[in-house]
Parts: sequence; C-alpha cells; structure tokens
Amino acid sequence: MASTLTITQAAAVLNSLVNAAQGTSITDPTTDISTLLSIGQKTLLTDTDSVTGALSQVLSRTIFSIRPYGRKFRGLEADNMRFGNIVRKVNYYDKPLQNNDYIPLTEGGTVDQYIINKPAVGQENFYGQTTFEKQVTIYDTQLDVAFRSIDEFAQFVSGVYQNASDQIEQAHETMARAALTNMILGTVANNNDAKGQKRVVHLISDFAAVTNWEIEDPTYDDILAEGKLEAFAKYLKAKVSEISRMMTERSIYFHVSPATPDADVPSANTSLMRHTPYNRQKIYLNTGIVEQISANALSSIFHDDLVRLTDYEAVNFWQTMDSPTYVEGKAVYLAGDGTLSNPTEVNAKVFGIIFDEDALGWTIVNHRVRTSPYNARGEYRNVFFKFNDRYWNSFTENHVVLLLD
Repeated sequence: MASTLTITQAAAVLNSLVNAAQGTSITDPTTDISTLLSIGQKTLLTDTDSVTGALSQVLSRTIFSIRPYGRKFRGLEADNMRFGNIVRKVNYYDKPLQNNDYIPLTEGGTVDQYIINKPAVGQENFYGQTTFEKQVTIYDTQLDVAFRSIDEFAQFVSGVYQNASDQIEQAHETMARAALTNMILGTVANNNDAKGQKRVVHLISDFAAVTNWEIEDPTYDDILAEGKLEAFAKYLKAKVSEISRMMTERSIYFHVSPATPDADVPSANTSLMRHTPYNRQKIYLNTGIVEQISANALSSIFHDDLVRLTDYEAVNFWQTMDSPTYVEGKAVYLAGDGTLSNPTEVNAKVFGIIFDEDALGWTIVNHRVRTSPYNARGEYRNVFFKFNDRYWNSFTENHVVLLLD
C-alpha cells in the first residue's frame, strides 16, 4: 500500500497474492488414477442452465459443496477507532536527567528555576487505504430448471453468498500476511547498525557459535542431518524466551528511533524508549519447525507459559505453501531520519517474528454492501461487497525477526 492520501485499487495485487497463497498460480501435473477413484469433474452429461452454463438440469440429489472459511492472523486486526482514516501517532523521547541544584548553594548566588526544558516529541503519520469489492449477481427465475424446490434454490444462493464471504475472508488474511511479510523484509533490510542488529537474530549461525559447532555456513538441514534438533530446540526456546523477556524492558533496542524534528531539541540528547509487556506481545512462529520439534518428543520445549502470556500463532507459511519459510519482495521501511526508504529487494528464510501489538496490523476503515435496482428486463440484481482497509507497519514499535541462517 502506498503511503499517500489516495485510495489504491488492490484487486490486481490481491488476486496475485491470493493465487500464490492458494497455490493456484503453479501448474503441477498429477498421476492419472481415474480408474480407482470417483472423480468430481466439470464435464456434464446433461444440458446446462442458460445463465451460468455450469449447472446441470435437475437429476436427483444435489450436494452443495461450500463451508465457511475463517481467516488467519485475526490478532492483527485493530478497530476503526485506532487506525481508521488518517492517523497520527505521537512519540515521546527521553532526555537526559539533570543535576539537582538544591546543593550546593553559595552565598549571594541564585538558582534559576525558569530554565526551559522542552518536551521531545515526534509524530508518525499513517496515510492511504486499499480498496476492493466482491460482486454477486442474483438471478430471479432463470435457474428454476436447475433446482427442484424453492428450498433447494435458497441453499444454492446461500452457497453463493458463503463463497463470497470466504473470498473476502481470504482477501483480508492475504493482505494481513503481506503486511507481516513487509515488516519482516523491512527489518532485514534495515539492520546495518548495532541497534538494527538487535532486531534480526540469525538463529543457526548463532546456535553454531554458542555450541562450538565447527561447520561452514550451517543450515537447518544440517541440524537435522547431524542429529542436533534437540539441542537446537532448547536453544530456540531459550532465545525466544530471552527476546520476549528483554522486550518488556524500557530500552532503545528492538525498534527504529527516528530523529526528533525539533531543531531546539538535539537528537543526540534524546532517545525513543519502548517497552512491550507480555500481554502486548505477539509471537508468530513457523508451524512446520515447531511441529517437527514436537514430533521428536520435545513438545515441552515451547511451553504453555509463553503461549499463555502472549498472543501466539503458528504460521503455516509466510508467502507461499511451496516455500513455507521463504520470503522475498521489495520492502519499504522507516529509516533513521524518519523518512520512508525506497523499495528494497530482500529475501530471507524465516522462523518467526516477535512484535508489539502496535507494530503492524490492519483495520477496516469502511465496509458496506450495495445492491443495484432490480433489472426487470434481465430479471436479476447485483450485490456489491465493498471494502476500504488500512494495513500498517510501525517500525518505531518493538519487533524482532528470527531468521533461519
């Protein structure tokens, strides 16, 4: 989403992201086992209805193949009051403490109690929205030939609406996934100083150094091949717990601290401090690796205590199911001077991310349902589900990315 005051049409990008998430953009030939199975097929052995061209005329029993879909990343949704419309976030910077001038006092001297010490504040602005819609056309009598009763037709229409709802759910989920991915990629791209390096943990090379494992460029596959999964799992538990605990401390680490805009308050003497209590932390970890650890009789490694204290979610994949731990793309992030970076190409293998609840998320700015007037000549009406959403990253909030390298 561009950070502008305009509303961006999201359908083309959203369709591409959904296709990647669903795997529909990848062609995978399958083995022919048609002689063994009853295969659902598109070929019709009777004539179709005259509207959709897909429904056969009534035979006997009809199975309506539809079920509700619940989106992932529900923990990233914020209400409209927090992040609707144009939003500004006021940040407060720490300034150094001062000497207490009540001592020493000198004969004939004075103490100036009117020296000005301005508060150091900065403002973060969130602009822009994305918009998309889902259209459904509801026919009147054209489908009578395809159904045996009003009740059966009602079931069909209910399935049409449910399908629309499922697509909308996945659209929100996919855009939330994209916001999460940009946070990861932007953090990896902007870790070129000591404080930035606190926001990126290189798990496998760090594990090798801690355990004196003498291997060149170790990978997760090397850990499995050399029987080090149990040791690595214990290291992971300790590292995740350490980061989670350290984020509760009020510090300059784990976030970007842009310069203060006030020339009278020198940035060298100010610091943007953050702390994230456990109940404000979100911990998202790759499902496959966590389950691999659990399957090897190490289920106690990620104990319920950490899950209970924070908002924990297992993530099946970051971008695509074909490469569950891999992310790549052009990331945009907040630079140290408070400006947005140019899109930067980044790729990484990711185990997880720990972040403050205000670091990223999405909100529905406006949603509505619009129905066209009944078309008497065509005997149908259109229903439009319209959304204006905001998906945001706030790099001034605490966040740490855990990489598999």
